[in-house]
Amino acid sequence: MAAELSVGSAFLLKKLPSDTSLASAAQMMLEFKDAFPNIFSLYAAALTTGISTATCENSFSTLIRVLNPRRRSMTHERKAQLVLLAFEKQLTRQIDLDLFVTEFNTSTRCIAL
Repeated sequence: MAAELSVGSAFLLKKLPSDTSLASAAQMMLEFKDAFPNIFSLYAAALTTGISTATCENSFSTLIRVLNPRRRSMTHERKAQLVLLAFEKQLTRQIDLDLFVTEFNTSTRCIAL
């Protein structure tokens, strides 16, 4: 692998301009996948990791919006359903909002002491 990296880095320096994006470099390396399989795998992993990190950060942002201090009096079941709605945007778009609000208002939100 060390030999492939030294030859591959010299090859990339000659082929790519210095301001090339990661996606463009990976696209170019696709043509040379058989010659530099490890370098192509590293580029693919670098592109995938960025997407995975953004998805994870988006998930935590959604949870922070759903689980805010104003919702502390909600039951766990209701919070879980709100989290599901926040993540499943296709389900949310298919819901009849009038029916949803009516159903949401009929259930008790107060805890009987």
